[in-house]
Amino acid sequence: MFGQRSIIKDYAAIIKGIKRGVRRKASHDRPASLAENGFSSFITPAHEVLFADFDWFGATLNWYVRGPWCVEEMRDTLLRDGDDPDLGRRYKVYFNNIELGKLEVGLGVQNFSLDTSAERFRVNRSARIVMDINYLRFVPYTDAHVFLSAIEFLLGSVSDPASAESVQAARNDASSRATAALSGYLWEAFRTQDEYVPAFEHSTEGPYVMFRHTIEHWKAGGLNAFQLEQRLSDD
Repeated sequence: MFGQRSIIKDYAAIIKGIKRGVRRKASHDRPASLAENGFSSFITPAHEVLFADFDWFGATLNWYVRGPWCVEEMRDTLLRDGDDPDLGRRYKVYFNNIELGKLEVGLGVQNFSLDTSAERFRVNRSARIVMDINYLRFVPYTDAHVFLSAIEFLLGSVSDPASAESVQAARNDASSRATAALSGYLWEAFRTQDEYVPAFEHSTEGPYVMFRHTIEHWKAGGLNAFQLEQRLSDD
């Protein structure tokens, strides 16, 4: 019990910001191209398709999670996950106005092959999201689950995006994945509760069918993800 009280005292400002803070208004610093940091020799046609596909991802995720969560895209396109340099999109993750960590979007593992053509990738799209979130132990479970399940849902697959039954099945699957990931983190947080506050490290991969369907639906209706995101700040 003494260790638990000590940790809570050490993170008092973080806990207060999570519990009583005001939601951050997103301020994206979006890269103009994948070559913002150089490393242009690493760019393949598959990278370019993924980069274009995820142009609205930050604003879309903010629209889905709403509440206290906010992600902001970074101009930096050099991914930190993995031993070899790779490129994609990077985001800061906030809960209210507390920065909790980073989220990265890159090519799915199955796309690393000799054939990196745009045509092959469009037929077999796959993105990998990696996140490293600090202080998740202090975030209410419902909020943590909403954030993680939204990512799993947008990244996942669905047999028929136009079918309410198929979409609900995809939501249920995303919820189950989020629950499993958070259960593992809960175990680690409890196991080390008198020592330190562990980071939540999680990766997931999928064809991002629901994300693409959402964007196509919005564009068909003349909507822009960043305009929808702005409504959250205006409300």
